[in-house]
Amino acid sequence: MDLKIGYNIQIEKILLNRIVGTKKDFRDLVYQSGLLQKNDDLKKLRISTQDKGLLSLFQKEWQLNIPIKSYFVLAQLHIDYVQLTLNQVVTDLDLKEGREQESIVVQDKTIPIENLYDSLCTHMWNNILNNTGIIHLCDVHCEYNDFMLFELFSRKTRIDFMGYFKQYISNKIFSVDTHFHFDDTQWVPLSSNCKCGIYLSVRDIIDISFQPVFQEIALLVATSLINNNLFGHYTNIEFIFNVICFNNNPKFHTILSDMLNEGQDSEVRSLFLPKLSNQLLQSIAHQRSSAVYKSFQDGELQQISNENYGFYFYCLKGYQSENISPFYKDEKNDEKSQDSEDVIFLLLEKGTIISRCGVKRLIYLKITENIKDKFLKIFISN
Repeated sequence: MDLKIGYNIQIEKILLNRIVGTKKDFRDLVYQSGLLQKNDDLKKLRISTQDKGLLSLFQKEWQLNIPIKSYFVLAQLHIDYVQLTLNQVVTDLDLKEGREQESIVVQDKTIPIENLYDSLCTHMWNNILNNTGIIHLCDVHCEYNDFMLFELFSRKTRIDFMGYFKQYISNKIFSVDTHFHFDDTQWVPLSSNCKCGIYLSVRDIIDISFQPVFQEIALLVATSLINNNLFGHYTNIEFIFNVICFNNNPKFHTILSDMLNEGQDSEVRSLFLPKLSNQLLQSIAHQRSSAVYKSFQDGELQQISNENYGFYFYCLKGYQSENISPFYKDEKNDEKSQDSEDVIFLLLEKGTIISRCGVKRLIYLKITENIKDKFLKIFISN
């Protein structure tokens, strides 16, 4: 018996969009590498992003049945960007048949943010500047007066402290093997040139650094629902599903989730999963009913055009059709031109997959007369 094998390669959206291009481009790279053969019937390849299959995990955790044709926003929080994805639910939930709900991506937006470590360090450093009494001075600086202590707050000291503080956050808070008590204090050096420093507890760091930083991130996610440049035109968004992608500490995961939940002051219900991001991927991979597994059997859901759409040019204010010759190049580099007003350029063909990035056509105009004070109109029809 021939054994059929499915390969699922997951890639971060920001890496796919900025470096590779599309899933098709990435699939072609895999085939060109020789790892898999394109026409091998026994081996199937699927390229997926990290949001694939998360809908079913949120539904099982929170016992959700989302109305069909409604929307939800998936917010994936990374160290230096937030990935916001608007999804529409397109199938019903059927527990008797074991059929999960499925969704399609309507809009995708990557929003850069200040590096999380830099933001946390900046808030702590500003707190030190405003409360210099928390500094434990070394033998050298304890003899200095207030004016002489200004040398402690040099640019070099700031860089040194931020390096020590970043290391503390990474090793003592976000690390998978960390076990901490909220009020136990830890020594954090201030500078590499002396032995000055401060004692900080996890509770101090949460109150001084994490709270304000995560309130800003939570506000960014919440305002995406009313921002017309993002998802403000969609009125029936039911949920915000949040995934924290930078933390490996299970104990701290709930704390981060609570801070983000408090900051998302929105009428839309905001939910988190108790599992870490790496655990989510394992959960999806082991579900035979998951969207990833199902895509090998039935393919992936896509948004397609239900009609043919075309466009043409109409000349106003004295233009003659022989004085203007529009033409464009499609994705296959086939040049098409409009020699008269009766020609319609094809924009979308019925059954064509619509990319989440939209449809682009590069149009050139060849004009043989002065165009001053004369206008063109573009008409789109189906």
